[in-house]
Amino acid sequence: LRGELGRIDRVGLLHGLDGLGRPLFSALRSLPVPSSPGGRLWRAAELVREHRGDGHLAALVAAGLDAVEANVLTERWLGFALGEYSATRAFGPDPLAAGVSRLQARGWMQGDDLTDSGRAARVAIEATTDESQQALIHACGDALDQIAESSRNRDCSRIDRRRLVCPIWCDGISQLVRKVSCRSVPI
Repeated sequence: LRGELGRIDRVGLLHGLDGLGRPLFSALRSLPVPSSPGGRLWRAAELVREHRGDGHLAALVAAGLDAVEANVLTERWLGFALGEYSATRAFGPDPLAAGVSRLQARGWMQGDDLTDSGRAARVAIEATTDESQQALIHACGDALDQIAESSRNRDCSRIDRRRLVCPIWCDGISQLVRKVSCRSVPI
């Protein structure tokens, strides 16, 4: 797996992607490529993660959501209690209540719960995010299929955490792999 991700990075596929509207991806891409295989793996996973993250932010903006609304919508969609996640983003009770009111006005929430329209809107945002990854998936080509196959039997508990922080690697790779396999693939 390290070899596959390192190969993607070495041939410049991730660095060759258009960075328009992707400030975190573009900023990360501007940094020097690490010389070690582990460093290149780390960077490739970071690039994948930020490419998707920037695409997700664009989808949220296109849906007309502000930061509080986006966090409330997502936390309720994932089944978190209201404020359980959003409060970690320094949104206090008053901004959260105002965000809920705005989502209620759109018909996306009733009380503290998502309506069918709210769930459909959040699913549409995720689909837009997924669609924003098509250039990355296309650029990776056959290497992505090899990464997906290699990752199917990976267990993050086996990774030496002193050498590679697993959550960033798993997050970036699982997002990329998910698009190839059309389902979440545990790594």
